[in-house]
Amino acid sequence: MSKNQKFIHKSGHNASKFNKSVLNIVVNDAGLSGGSATVSYTVLSSDTKTSIASNLTSAINNNASL
Repeated sequence: MSKNQKFIHKSGHNASKFNKSVLNIVVNDAGLSGGSATVSYTVLSSDTKTSIASNLTSAINNNASL
């Protein structure tokens, strides 16, 4: 389980409560242009905790800056 999945899993909240919330993950690293990169995901009403974690993981993996 990735760190993202652990965070979402341990939050204990119903994923639907986050509907339309924008979740941001900021990665700080001197090797990145500008020193940081932000990855975002907007939660859908149909999302589950698992799908949120999966979509955040995909957003991170698909970010060319990271």
